[in-house]
Amino acid sequence: MISAYNRLSTQCYDQQWEIEQLLDEAEKEIFAITREHVTTEIVPTKELVMEAIEQIEKLYESRGSVMGLPTEFIELDRMTSGLHAAEMIVIAARPSMGKTAFAMNPGLRFGDFLLPCPPEPGDP
Repeated sequence: MISAYNRLSTQCYDQQWEIEQLLDEAEKEIFAITREHVTTEIVPTKELVMEAIEQIEKLYESRGSVMGLPTEFIELDRMTSGLHAAEMIVIAARPSMGKTAFAMNPGLRFGDFLLPCPPEPGDP
């Protein structure tokens, strides 16, 4: 990616190409990088359905208990069954409604799992 950037930036400074040609070249470089690193695996529909049924059965058997990481927001945990890997939860509201404060609470609680915390002054 860095070498592609270097090639493209050199071409920009040379000013020998039209902007459309530079954009086309940049697009080609980016798609080439993506093609090299993206793999696709075809999974039979039957397999996906069976996995979904197993997940639904587990949720039914747990009867509302949190199966993922609990957020300590009871209503959110009830709706999502906790935080799960590869899930994205979108928090949407009008401005100044507390979205950032709300989103930061689980982040602070689970910070030890995500990033190492710096030692506190006076810690051994």
